[in-house]
Amino acid sequence: MLRVLAILLCLMLGNGTAAAAAWDRLATPYFNHIGRENGLPHDIVMDMAQDNDGAIWIATQGGLARWDGYRLHAFNHVDGDAGSLPDSTVMRLLVDSSGRLWVATISGLIARFDAATERFETVSMPDGGVGVPGGLVDDGAGGVWVGGTDGLAHATATSWQRDSRIEGDVNAAVRCLMRSHDGTIWACGTTRLYRRAPQGGQWLALDAQPDADPIRSMMEDAQGRIWFGTDHSGIGLLDPATGKRTMLAAPDPASGQIRELAPSGPDEVWGVLAGTGIIQANAVTGAVTHITSRDGPRGALGTDTLYAVMRDRSGLLWVGGLGGVWYRAGGPALVDTIWPALDPQHGPWGLDVLSLCGGSTSSRIWIGTLRAGLLTVDPGQGDQAVIQRAAPDSPADAPVVECAVGPDGTVYAGQRKGFARLAPGEPPAKAESIVPPALDAAGAVRSIAATRDALWLGTDAGLFRADPHGEIQDHYEYEAEDGGGLTNNSVEILAEDHAGSMWAGTHRGLNRIDEKTGTIEKIMPNAEADSLPGLNISTLLFDRRGRLWVGTIGGSGIGVLEHPEIDGPRHFRRIGTAEGLPSPNIGVLLEDAEGRIWASSTDGLFVIDPIRCIRAGSVWRTASSSAPTGRIPVLSWRMARCCSVVSRA
Repeated sequence: MLRVLAILLCLMLGNGTAAAAAWDRLATPYFNHIGRENGLPHDIVMDMAQDNDGAIWIATQGGLARWDGYRLHAFNHVDGDAGSLPDSTVMRLLVDSSGRLWVATISGLIARFDAATERFETVSMPDGGVGVPGGLVDDGAGGVWVGGTDGLAHATATSWQRDSRIEGDVNAAVRCLMRSHDGTIWACGTTRLYRRAPQGGQWLALDAQPDADPIRSMMEDAQGRIWFGTDHSGIGLLDPATGKRTMLAAPDPASGQIRELAPSGPDEVWGVLAGTGIIQANAVTGAVTHITSRDGPRGALGTDTLYAVMRDRSGLLWVGGLGGVWYRAGGPALVDTIWPALDPQHGPWGLDVLSLCGGSTSSRIWIGTLRAGLLTVDPGQGDQAVIQRAAPDSPADAPVVECAVGPDGTVYAGQRKGFARLAPGEPPAKAESIVPPALDAAGAVRSIAATRDALWLGTDAGLFRADPHGEIQDHYEYEAEDGGGLTNNSVEILAEDHAGSMWAGTHRGLNRIDEKTGTIEKIMPNAEADSLPGLNISTLLFDRRGRLWVGTIGGSGIGVLEHPEIDGPRHFRRIGTAEGLPSPNIGVLLEDAEGRIWASSTDGLFVIDPIRCIRAGSVWRTASSSAPTGRIPVLSWRMARCCSVVSRA
């Protein structure tokens, strides 16, 4: 689990915002679900709306539900109760410009919700309504327009008037309604599109290109663009002045009706279909992608039969259909998750990701897996980015435990025996297998650090220093007799400090190796509150100020060491659950462009604000005579809750 969260951290922080769109495209959409198990009155959802208090109203075929973020409250029709819903099968919802909720039911009846009494006021309809509702829209003056299988009508709380001025369709049915920012009302007929000017008057039909697919849904975005969805041709843009339609994809007879539209980003919309899931269209690039229930083994969309979509004010995207409601964050995600993919040539990969690395010379990311070996993807390629895998007989196709990218772009992949090396710019298939005799019985290469002059390899048999070509030059290991070696032979993590010393975290303590002298400084926890926070070192990070961050498993969390390059007593500022850590078991630590520290743990991701956590005072403690000044500043720590948990939407 800690490794998986580490991968997520690297996806977020490894390449900056320039690659965000590529990661979003590669990522599997993750949804949360609300269904019958949460109190939804029926598992077929027809429409959704958000009121001024932020509550989400959900129309179902068995009643109306209000979701406050924690629980559902259901409303139903009750025989003999005039203040209940006029019908439990609710087809359309609208929150008007005054914040009032309107509902339209399958019997063609319209009601308005009184928030003070939590009762419904059904509009009197002498002629029996408009049939099955297809659209419900605010008129901007306290009333609503409602369209259905039997035509169009205008309603207020006390009045009802049928409008028969739409002509030309065989049965005068209205399938959708929309009000644009200038007050124009748009109506989708069975075969034609109509509009009514803000000042009122006649409904005018817009002529379409010959054989144009009938419009099924409409939406206006924040930039004033009018989007439409059709019966079979997908999603397009409409010029309101001329009525010209521009499709964003070639007609697809198997596509089905675009039932509703909602903005999913600055230039994108989602359209939902009753049978093929979600279609996403981009107005700038013209790209069209699909999201279905088959995308991802966990947190996937639960159905491809969808009838409703909306974006709430917080940016969450909601879809409803057969099985309930699903929601996820709209626009670029904070965390992109890539679930297992089925490679036609090699089979499934994922869920066994063990490592991830990247370098400063390229935007390319390398992914080490158990079953698929070394994978790579370059998010800098934008829409062309794809995950590549080596051929089955390549050295890079063997299990990869750890990876690292050297300063020159050379890629090193630690394996169960030895390592693979890949020259800068080469694909995984070109990897070279290297198993020096000294590593033959050392077990898996568990950690790697590639510096300008050396390659450091951590194993269960200690730490090896090699030249960039893999020739072993030094071996550091635990020495029980004289105590001059490492604290433990299981080297889990390596990191080079700003002065060129190599730090090695093991299952039993922390080590600093001076490459010039070969001496090892061993750092162990003790009874002091400012000692190393634990024995089992899981991660090391040198931040932009040169501080060393140490994460542990089974200890008290994180320790921060100022001036690690200076010899002398080691005093760590500990950050644990008292400061807001969700768990003291830390997986990986990374620093983002703003200087914040991101961490994975057994209880999820969290962010540490170093400014709030670490504030230096003026306390000084005498150091060894080898220190340049003879003194080491010791932080006068201010205890504060400085960690924020990254929760799932």
